[in-house]
Amino acid sequence: MKLVVITNNPKTAEYIRSQYPQQESAGETVSPILLVFCETRDEVYMQVRDYIHRNWKLQNHAMYGNIQLHKQPYRSMVLCEETQLDSASLLLWEQAMERVKRGRIPDYSEQVLQDFQALDFSLFSSIIYPSN
Repeated sequence: MKLVVITNNPKTAEYIRSQYPQQESAGETVSPILLVFCETRDEVYMQVRDYIHRNWKLQNHAMYGNIQLHKQPYRSMVLCEETQLDSASLLLWEQAMERVKRGRIPDYSEQVLQDFQALDFSLFSSIIYPSN
């Protein structure tokens, strides 16, 4: 099964890079998990939308965690490749976008940003290693 991780969380990106090195072969990335690192949370959601429209299915909930989405600065999403459009993934994404657009990310201190990175990584880890 082909997986892609789309994230703006440096902790998640560092983990994926260390555990699943991205290698090139014949001009294509060869890895069990493809990493797409984004600069912003909004870019994460746009990339996820694009993947869903190309028949990728969400493997984690678009609104996981008990935090208002517009206040969560980091997001790590896992998708797997499918053969047709997954309408449930698209619906989840649309519902998440409604919540993301409710406000803007507060101006958090560096320590709070580190805490949000750790929280997002913890939630992400439960998808990669569900028994944790």
